[in-house]
Amino acid sequence: MTYDELVTWCGSERMAYFLSTQLDYRNMTELQLQNAVIALLVLMKQRAARKRGEPVELEYLGGQRRDTLRP
Repeated sequence: MTYDELVTWCGSERMAYFLSTQLDYRNMTELQLQNAVIALLVLMKQRAARKRGEPVELEYLGGQRRDTLRP
């Protein structure tokens, strides 16, 4: 995937630039890229919750991972 394709895939050059600094998108399939973006989003959610002192638990619903905050 080229950078221009990544921009189109993201819908935003700002988001594409961020991902290009975090991921080796050139050597990924679209499915691998989707999974990597999901992993980054979950990691960011976990960090934000930990800063607030809230535990985060991951659930699998219908074979898909879903993060939820648990008080």
